[in-house]
Amino acid sequence: MTEQPAEKLVVFPSDDIVLRCEATGNPPVTFRWTKDGRRFDPRREAGVTVVEGSGTLYVNNSQAARHQGVYRCYASNALGTAMGPEIHVVTDSTPQWPKEKVSPVEVEEGESVVLPCNPPASVVPPKIYWLNSRIVHITQDERVAMGQDGFLYFANVRSSDSHPDYICHAHYLGPRTIIQKEPLELRVRPTNSVKFRQPRLMMPPGGTSSHLALRGSSLALECIAEGFPTPTVEWVRLNGRLPAERLALENSRKTLRIRDVVEEDDGEYQCIARNTQGTARHSYTVTVEGTGGAAGRE
Repeated sequence: MTEQPAEKLVVFPSDDIVLRCEATGNPPVTFRWTKDGRRFDPRREAGVTVVEGSGTLYVNNSQAARHQGVYRCYASNALGTAMGPEIHVVTDSTPQWPKEKVSPVEVEEGESVVLPCNPPASVVPPKIYWLNSRIVHITQDERVAMGQDGFLYFANVRSSDSHPDYICHAHYLGPRTIIQKEPLELRVRPTNSVKFRQPRLMMPPGGTSSHLALRGSSLALECIAEGFPTPTVEWVRLNGRLPAERLALENSRKTLRIRDVVEEDDGEYQCIARNTQGTARHSYTVTVEGTGGAAGRE
């Protein structure tokens, strides 16, 4: 078969479903589909059309919701049958942020604080941005940073952080929708004696954790620390050297990213948060596994 469907397809209300299946052969090939293990005849289904001369199916978006399921294409001629991979069709609704009552967040100058986001769940996670009411991005640096969970972390707050309009925006790429949370007000109480504090890991919690990475994928490890003065973060590998040619330090060194993961990336990684008052550490045990896709099982 020369063209096969992807193994998973997420469909939103504005989308048509396109299940591609192309094959050539001599004698000429014929196509058939199954859905959830049973024969599926597209010519008997409302809103479904077949591309002439191929097995590709188009489903009108008005009918998409009723066509969730697991599909497979078969191409046959007198010499045999070729079978495409299973494709899981999943439909998802356009996310909406529920109305909520948001109370101001009050904290003393120099203390740490976390502003939550918690966007509506979706099959495809959204991209998160923090802006104010003037649509200006919240400045992020060693002291203020957004975590992989979308929350906004302050290692310590200043009186200048007091604002009534910290707004979390969630950009859902699938339905091409941007929604925003109710504005959060941060109130910082001034003090004449900011307390010095040694670093403490806000994310992840605890001293150790495990992380599973797939071979060939990107690995991202994160450490966000609070304390005063603002802690710096460094990364070490306890069982070997860091792969400098595939490594990037992002988010003011709070995120360690390794691209094109290989088996040799197995092992223990440690972040060290440090300021004048002391240090805090977190160790990640990383296990690398093969992708184990359908092709490997056939």
